[in-house]
Amino acid sequence: MVLTFCIPRVVLKPISLYNKFMEKKCDACEYLKAPTNQILTTNYWSVGIGNNQPYLGRAYCTLKQHIGKLGDLSKDEWDDLQAIFRDLEQRYKKVFGADVINVECNMNHAFKAEPFNPHVHWHIYPRYKSPVEVGGVIFEDPLFGSHIDEDLVNVVDNKVVEEIVSKLKG
Repeated sequence: MVLTFCIPRVVLKPISLYNKFMEKKCDACEYLKAPTNQILTTNYWSVGIGNNQPYLGRAYCTLKQHIGKLGDLSKDEWDDLQAIFRDLEQRYKKVFGADVINVECNMNHAFKAEPFNPHVHWHIYPRYKSPVEVGGVIFEDPLFGSHIDEDLVNVVDNKVVEEIVSKLKG
């Protein structure tokens, strides 16, 4: 028997093998219960930022449904994601002068311990050729033109995060 759940305007996919692990804590699902610092949200995706801003406007685009494989995304989810990326490229360029937006889908942390419980999400890294100041913090990208530095940490206070979100929301 295949179970399909429906909520207004969104049809969720049949329960898959990944969903049998829903009792295991999923950080993405927990976050989606009460998301903060949202730049935008759609029927399928939630885009928000956290306090670690190694690259100005670093964000996460998280699927609102718990799906663990890119191949299980629907055409509507892919189309929506494309529209989000197009929108974010324009916002970051207009608001902060971003030169390019890098996106990655790395779900490696979900496979560090069993039972594996991946949740599709994207890492968004706006990149800047020149320094940008927001809320008294100067954001620099010394590796512009190269891959991101995954060890780079730049924790900013809530006031700066709120300013970034406010500007990006327009």
